[in-house]
Amino acid sequence: MQNCQDNYSTTFSSYEAMFDYHEEQAKKSQWLTYRVDELQVEPLDASSPLYGNLSAFAPGTSLEAVEDTASNLGLAMQVDGNLYPLRMTAYKSLLDRAKIGGTALPKLSRNVLAEVLNECLKLYSSSALLLIRDEKVSAVHSGDPADYSVLPINELLDTLKAKLDARFPGNEYEGGYCDHSLVSASWKMPDQKEDLLGAYTKLLASQGKTAMADRLMPGIRFMTLDTGLAGKVRSTILLTEGPMKADVIHALTGLTVLAVPGVNSLTQLAMALEDLRSVGVVEIKTAFDMDFATNHHVQNGYNSLLQLLGDMGFTFGTYLWDPRYKGLDDYAWACYSQTDSQ
Repeated sequence: MQNCQDNYSTTFSSYEAMFDYHEEQAKKSQWLTYRVDELQVEPLDASSPLYGNLSAFAPGTSLEAVEDTASNLGLAMQVDGNLYPLRMTAYKSLLDRAKIGGTALPKLSRNVLAEVLNECLKLYSSSALLLIRDEKVSAVHSGDPADYSVLPINELLDTLKAKLDARFPGNEYEGGYCDHSLVSASWKMPDQKEDLLGAYTKLLASQGKTAMADRLMPGIRFMTLDTGLAGKVRSTILLTEGPMKADVIHALTGLTVLAVPGVNSLTQLAMALEDLRSVGVVEIKTAFDMDFATNHHVQNGYNSLLQLLGDMGFTFGTYLWDPRYKGLDDYAWACYSQTDSQ
Protein backbone atom coordinates (compact mmCIF):
# COMPACT_ATOMS: atom_id res chain seq x y z
CA MET A 1 0.00 0.00 0.00
CA GLN A 2 1.32 3.46 -0.93
CA ASN A 3 1.65 6.44 1.43
CA CYS A 4 -0.93 8.43 -0.51
CA GLN A 5 -3.73 5.94 0.16
CA ASP A 6 -6.14 6.75 2.97
CA ASN A 7 -5.78 3.31 4.59
CA TYR A 8 -1.98 3.40 4.63
CA SER A 9 -0.35 2.45 7.92
CA THR A 10 3.08 1.36 9.07
CA THR A 11 4.85 0.16 12.22
CA PHE A 12 8.28 0.87 13.67
CA SER A 13 10.42 -1.68 15.46
CA SER A 14 12.90 0.94 16.70
CA TYR A 15 12.65 4.48 18.01
CA GLU A 16 15.27 5.63 15.51
CA ALA A 17 13.19 4.37 12.57
CA MET A 18 10.09 6.08 13.94
CA PHE A 19 11.87 9.39 14.53
CA ASP A 20 13.50 9.37 11.08
CA TYR A 21 10.15 8.68 9.40
CA HIS A 22 8.44 11.62 11.09
CA GLU A 23 11.40 13.92 10.57
CA GLU A 24 11.09 13.22 6.84
CA GLN A 25 7.30 13.69 7.02
CA ALA A 26 7.79 17.08 8.67
CA LYS A 27 10.08 18.18 5.82
CA LYS A 28 7.58 17.12 3.15
CA SER A 29 4.40 18.42 4.83
CA GLN A 30 2.96 21.78 3.81
CA TRP A 31 1.07 23.97 6.28
CA LEU A 32 -0.76 26.72 4.38
CA THR A 33 -3.08 29.45 5.63
CA TYR A 34 -5.99 30.74 3.52
CA ARG A 35 -9.29 32.46 4.10
CA VAL A 36 -12.17 30.03 4.41
CA ASP A 37 -14.10 31.83 1.66
CA GLU A 38 -11.15 31.25 -0.71
CA LEU A 39 -11.49 27.46 -0.48
CA GLN A 40 -13.24 25.65 -3.33
CA VAL A 41 -14.36 22.01 -3.21
CA GLU A 42 -14.80 19.86 -6.31
CA PRO A 43 -16.44 16.42 -6.70
CA LEU A 44 -13.98 13.61 -7.29
CA ASP A 45 -15.89 10.36 -7.62
CA ALA A 46 -15.64 7.93 -10.51
CA SER A 47 -18.21 9.93 -12.51
CA SER A 48 -16.37 13.25 -12.10
CA PRO A 49 -14.60 14.75 -15.15
CA LEU A 50 -11.57 15.14 -12.87
CA TYR A 51 -11.29 11.41 -12.30
CA GLY A 52 -9.49 10.70 -15.55
CA ASN A 53 -7.73 14.06 -15.86
CA LEU A 54 -4.50 13.79 -13.90
CA SER A 55 -3.17 17.00 -15.46
CA ALA A 56 -5.84 18.98 -13.55
CA PHE A 57 -4.12 18.22 -10.25
CA ALA A 58 -1.13 19.75 -8.52
CA PRO A 59 2.28 18.57 -9.76
CA GLY A 60 3.29 15.34 -8.09
CA THR A 61 -0.26 14.01 -7.66
CA SER A 62 -0.37 10.37 -8.69
CA LEU A 63 -3.12 8.38 -10.33
CA GLU A 64 -3.17 6.18 -7.23
CA ALA A 65 -4.00 9.18 -5.03
CA VAL A 66 -6.85 10.25 -7.33
CA GLU A 67 -8.34 6.76 -7.60
CA ASP A 68 -8.03 6.18 -3.85
CA THR A 69 -9.86 9.46 -3.12
CA ALA A 70 -12.63 8.54 -5.55
CA SER A 71 -13.11 5.32 -3.55
CA ASN A 72 -13.18 7.17 -0.22
CA LEU A 73 -14.23 10.80 0.38
CA GLY A 74 -14.73 11.60 -3.30
CA LEU A 75 -13.82 15.29 -3.05
CA ALA A 76 -10.93 17.53 -4.09
CA MET A 77 -9.95 21.09 -3.12
CA GLN A 78 -8.60 24.04 -5.06
CA VAL A 79 -5.71 25.60 -3.12
CA ASP A 80 -4.12 28.71 -4.61
CA GLY A 81 -4.64 27.51 -8.16
CA ASN A 82 -3.66 23.90 -7.44
CA LEU A 83 -6.10 21.01 -7.10
CA TYR A 84 -5.50 18.37 -4.41
CA PRO A 85 -7.49 15.26 -3.51
CA LEU A 86 -9.11 15.44 -0.05
CA ARG A 87 -8.26 12.74 2.46
CA MET A 88 -10.98 11.28 4.71
CA THR A 89 -9.14 12.74 7.70
CA ALA A 90 -9.93 16.24 6.37
CA TYR A 91 -13.70 15.72 6.28
CA LYS A 92 -14.53 16.62 9.90
CA SER A 93 -12.32 19.72 9.96
CA LEU A 94 -13.72 20.80 6.58
CA LEU A 95 -17.26 20.59 7.98
CA ASP A 96 -16.09 22.65 10.95
CA ARG A 97 -14.81 25.41 8.67
CA ALA A 98 -18.12 25.37 6.77
CA LYS A 99 -19.98 25.24 10.12
CA ILE A 100 -22.28 22.43 9.01
CA GLY A 101 -22.89 18.83 10.05
CA GLY A 102 -25.43 16.04 10.17
CA THR A 103 -26.03 12.49 9.05
CA ALA A 104 -27.58 13.49 5.72
CA LEU A 105 -24.38 15.00 4.28
CA PRO A 106 -22.51 11.72 3.60
CA LYS A 107 -25.59 10.44 1.76
CA LEU A 108 -25.51 13.26 -0.78
CA SER A 109 -23.99 12.78 -4.21
CA ARG A 110 -20.48 14.22 -4.40
CA ASN A 111 -21.72 16.94 -6.76
CA VAL A 112 -24.38 18.09 -4.32
CA LEU A 113 -22.08 17.77 -1.30
CA ALA A 114 -19.45 19.92 -3.01
CA GLU A 115 -22.11 22.56 -3.82
CA VAL A 116 -23.35 22.61 -0.21
CA LEU A 117 -19.83 22.94 1.15
CA ASN A 118 -18.93 25.75 -1.25
CA GLU A 119 -22.09 27.73 -0.47
CA CYS A 120 -21.28 27.51 3.24
CA LEU A 121 -17.53 28.10 2.98
CA LYS A 122 -17.96 31.37 1.11
CA LEU A 123 -19.94 32.78 4.06
CA TYR A 124 -16.87 32.96 6.29
CA SER A 125 -13.76 35.12 6.01
CA SER A 126 -11.91 33.54 8.95
CA SER A 127 -8.63 31.78 8.27
CA ALA A 128 -8.07 28.08 7.69
CA LEU A 129 -4.84 26.16 8.22
CA LEU A 130 -4.42 23.40 5.63
CA LEU A 131 -2.16 20.38 6.00
CA ILE A 132 -1.05 18.93 2.66
CA ARG A 133 0.77 15.64 3.04
CA ASP A 134 1.37 12.62 0.83
CA GLU A 135 -0.39 14.20 -2.18
CA LYS A 136 -3.64 15.10 -0.40
CA VAL A 137 -5.21 17.74 1.82
CA SER A 138 -5.20 15.90 5.14
CA ALA A 139 -6.76 18.55 7.41
CA VAL A 140 -8.50 21.93 7.24
CA HIS A 141 -7.91 23.30 10.73
CA SER A 142 -8.90 26.66 12.11
CA GLY A 143 -6.23 29.23 11.29
CA ASP A 144 -6.58 30.89 14.69
CA PRO A 145 -3.42 30.08 16.73
CA ALA A 146 -5.64 29.86 19.82
CA ASP A 147 -7.48 26.92 18.21
CA TYR A 148 -4.60 24.98 16.65
CA SER A 149 -0.82 25.22 16.70
CA VAL A 150 1.55 23.12 14.60
CA LEU A 151 3.69 20.82 16.74
CA PRO A 152 5.82 18.61 14.48
CA ILE A 153 5.59 15.00 15.59
CA ASN A 154 9.33 14.41 15.32
CA GLU A 155 9.89 17.28 17.78
CA LEU A 156 7.30 15.83 20.16
CA LEU A 157 9.03 12.46 19.98
CA ASP A 158 12.42 14.04 20.63
CA THR A 159 11.13 15.92 23.69
CA LEU A 160 9.31 12.87 25.02
CA LYS A 161 12.40 10.65 24.66
CA ALA A 162 14.54 13.16 26.55
CA LYS A 163 12.00 13.38 29.37
CA LEU A 164 11.67 9.60 29.60
CA ASP A 165 15.43 9.10 29.74
CA ALA A 166 15.72 11.70 32.51
CA ARG A 167 12.76 10.50 34.58
CA PHE A 168 12.83 6.75 33.84
CA PRO A 169 16.41 5.64 33.05
CA GLY A 170 16.54 2.19 31.50
CA ASN A 171 13.21 2.61 29.69
CA GLU A 172 12.75 0.35 26.67
CA TYR A 173 11.01 1.27 23.42
CA GLU A 174 8.42 -1.41 22.60
CA GLY A 175 7.01 -0.33 19.26
CA GLY A 176 5.33 2.39 17.24
CA TYR A 177 2.48 2.79 14.78
CA CYS A 178 1.41 5.46 12.32
CA ASP A 179 -1.43 6.03 9.88
CA HIS A 180 -2.87 9.21 8.42
CA SER A 181 -4.89 9.99 11.54
CA LEU A 182 -2.89 8.64 14.48
CA VAL A 183 0.65 8.21 15.74
CA SER A 184 1.38 6.07 18.78
CA ALA A 185 4.42 4.60 20.51
CA SER A 186 4.98 2.73 23.75
CA TRP A 187 7.81 2.30 26.22
CA LYS A 188 8.12 0.02 29.24
CA MET A 189 10.03 0.86 32.44
CA PRO A 190 11.37 -2.38 33.95
CA ASP A 191 13.75 -0.59 36.33
CA GLN A 192 10.84 1.27 37.95
CA LYS A 193 8.48 -1.69 38.41
CA GLU A 194 8.96 -1.87 42.17
CA ASP A 195 8.63 1.89 42.70
CA LEU A 196 5.52 2.25 40.54
CA LEU A 197 3.72 -1.05 41.06
CA GLY A 198 5.20 -2.51 44.23
CA ALA A 199 2.18 -1.97 46.47
CA TYR A 200 -0.22 -3.20 43.81
CA THR A 201 1.73 -6.37 43.00
CA LYS A 202 1.98 -7.20 46.71
CA LEU A 203 -1.79 -6.81 47.04
CA LEU A 204 -2.37 -9.14 44.08
CA ALA A 205 0.08 -11.66 45.51
CA SER A 206 -1.71 -11.60 48.86
CA GLN A 207 -4.89 -12.58 47.02
CA GLY A 208 -3.19 -15.48 45.28
CA LYS A 209 -2.88 -13.67 41.96
CA THR A 210 0.87 -13.94 41.63
CA ALA A 211 0.71 -14.86 37.94
CA MET A 212 -1.14 -11.63 37.19
CA ALA A 213 1.28 -9.65 39.36
CA ASP A 214 4.29 -11.13 37.55
CA ARG A 215 2.91 -10.05 34.17
CA LEU A 216 2.44 -6.41 35.15
CA MET A 217 4.94 -3.93 33.78
CA PRO A 218 4.79 -0.14 34.07
CA GLY A 219 4.79 1.63 30.75
CA ILE A 220 3.75 4.72 28.88
CA ARG A 221 1.89 5.10 25.61
CA PHE A 222 2.32 8.24 23.55
CA MET A 223 -0.48 9.14 21.14
CA THR A 224 -0.85 12.21 18.98
CA LEU A 225 -2.41 13.40 15.73
CA ASP A 226 -2.26 16.47 13.54
CA THR A 227 -5.32 15.88 11.38
CA GLY A 228 -8.01 16.41 14.05
CA LEU A 229 -9.38 12.87 14.02
CA ALA A 230 -7.96 9.81 15.73
CA GLY A 231 -8.39 6.53 13.94
CA LYS A 232 -10.69 5.28 11.25
CA VAL A 233 -14.31 6.19 11.92
CA ARG A 234 -16.41 3.20 12.93
CA SER A 235 -20.19 3.14 12.68
CA THR A 236 -20.54 1.66 16.18
CA ILE A 237 -18.95 2.90 19.39
CA LEU A 238 -19.07 1.75 22.99
CA LEU A 239 -20.21 4.13 25.75
CA THR A 240 -18.95 3.55 29.29
CA GLU A 241 -18.13 5.47 32.47
CA GLY A 242 -14.68 6.75 33.33
CA PRO A 243 -11.68 7.39 31.05
CA MET A 244 -9.48 4.75 32.69
CA LYS A 245 -12.16 2.09 32.21
CA ALA A 246 -12.50 3.18 28.58
CA ASP A 247 -8.73 2.92 28.04
CA VAL A 248 -8.63 -0.60 29.51
CA ILE A 249 -11.58 -1.80 27.41
CA HIS A 250 -10.01 -0.37 24.26
CA ALA A 251 -6.59 -1.84 25.03
CA LEU A 252 -8.02 -5.32 25.64
CA THR A 253 -10.71 -5.46 22.95
CA GLY A 254 -9.78 -2.92 20.26
CA LEU A 255 -13.27 -1.43 20.45
CA THR A 256 -13.79 2.31 19.99
CA VAL A 257 -14.89 3.63 23.39
CA LEU A 258 -16.35 6.96 24.53
CA ALA A 259 -16.25 7.72 28.27
CA VAL A 260 -18.57 9.83 30.41
CA PRO A 261 -17.96 10.59 34.13
CA GLY A 262 -20.91 8.33 35.08
CA VAL A 263 -24.35 7.27 33.99
CA ASN A 264 -25.81 10.21 35.94
CA SER A 265 -23.34 12.69 34.44
CA LEU A 266 -24.40 13.18 30.83
CA THR A 267 -23.60 16.89 30.46
CA GLN A 268 -22.07 17.62 27.03
CA LEU A 269 -22.72 14.06 25.84
CA ALA A 270 -25.29 15.14 23.25
CA MET A 271 -22.79 17.60 21.74
CA ALA A 272 -20.07 14.92 21.55
CA LEU A 273 -22.49 12.46 19.95
CA GLU A 274 -23.52 15.03 17.34
CA ASP A 275 -19.86 15.45 16.38
CA LEU A 276 -19.43 11.67 16.13
CA ARG A 277 -22.59 11.30 14.09
CA SER A 278 -21.32 13.86 11.59
CA VAL A 279 -18.38 11.54 10.80
CA GLY A 280 -20.41 8.35 10.46
CA VAL A 281 -21.33 6.94 13.90
CA VAL A 282 -24.86 5.48 13.82
CA GLU A 283 -24.97 2.93 16.66
CA ILE A 284 -24.17 3.22 20.37
CA LYS A 285 -23.58 0.23 22.65
CA THR A 286 -23.72 1.03 26.39
CA ALA A 287 -21.41 -0.82 28.79
CA PHE A 288 -21.94 0.54 32.29
CA ASP A 289 -21.20 -1.45 35.43
CA MET A 290 -23.59 -4.33 35.99
CA ASP A 291 -25.25 -2.64 38.98
CA PHE A 292 -27.23 -0.51 36.50
CA ALA A 293 -29.86 -3.27 36.63
CA THR A 294 -30.21 -3.27 40.45
CA ASN A 295 -29.17 0.18 41.70
CA HIS A 296 -32.19 2.52 41.65
CA HIS A 297 -30.16 5.71 41.15
CA VAL A 298 -28.03 4.16 38.42
CA GLN A 299 -31.15 2.76 36.73
CA ASN A 300 -32.73 6.23 36.57
CA GLY A 301 -29.61 7.66 34.96
CA TYR A 302 -29.43 4.75 32.54
CA ASN A 303 -33.05 5.30 31.48
CA SER A 304 -32.26 8.98 30.88
CA LEU A 305 -29.33 7.94 28.69
CA LEU A 306 -31.51 5.61 26.62
CA GLN A 307 -34.06 8.39 26.24
CA LEU A 308 -31.30 10.72 24.97
CA LEU A 309 -30.02 8.17 22.47
CA GLY A 310 -33.54 7.48 21.22
CA ASP A 311 -34.37 11.17 20.89
CA MET A 312 -31.18 11.69 18.86
CA GLY A 313 -32.12 8.87 16.51
CA PHE A 314 -29.25 6.50 17.26
CA THR A 315 -29.57 2.75 17.10
CA PHE A 316 -28.56 1.55 20.56
CA GLY A 317 -28.16 -1.55 22.67
CA THR A 318 -26.52 -2.80 25.87
CA TYR A 319 -23.52 -5.07 26.42
CA LEU A 320 -24.13 -7.77 29.07
CA TRP A 321 -21.46 -10.03 30.55
CA ASP A 322 -20.86 -12.44 33.42
CA PRO A 323 -22.33 -10.60 36.46
CA ARG A 324 -19.50 -11.85 38.67
CA TYR A 325 -17.48 -9.04 37.08
CA LYS A 326 -18.74 -5.55 37.85
CA GLY A 327 -17.32 -3.74 34.81
CA LEU A 328 -16.63 -4.72 31.23
CA ASP A 329 -12.99 -3.88 31.89
CA ASP A 330 -12.91 -6.48 34.69
CA TYR A 331 -14.57 -9.07 32.48
CA ALA A 332 -12.28 -8.33 29.52
CA TRP A 333 -9.23 -8.62 31.76
CA ALA A 334 -10.45 -11.97 33.12
CA CYS A 335 -10.94 -13.29 29.60
CA TYR A 336 -7.53 -11.98 28.54
CA SER A 337 -5.85 -13.59 31.57
CA GLN A 338 -7.48 -16.95 30.86
CA THR A 339 -6.42 -16.84 27.22
CA ASP A 340 -2.89 -15.74 28.10
CA SER A 341 -2.43 -18.56 30.61
CA GLN A 342 -3.47 -21.29 28.15
